[in-house]
Amino acid sequence: TRKESSAASDVYKRQILDNADILQLFKITTKTASTWRNEGILPYLKIKNKVFYKLSDMHEVIDANYNPSKKK
Repeated sequence: TRKESSAASDVYKRQILDNADILQLFKITTKTASTWRNEGILPYLKIKNKVFYKLSDMHEVIDANYNPSKKK
């Protein structure tokens, strides 16, 4: 929907993302985000009990896991 796409584009305007942004960006659950952090897939920083992510790190995660199709 238009509201969702607007919210998603707002994510890309910021340099620091919170956990809610990551859940929306990757369309994952809180548990999956936690697992990915614990497995070292998602680099993050934690201030008190709040988790944040650098947008540049998320671009690197996407690039590192990108598998282009090999159509013949």
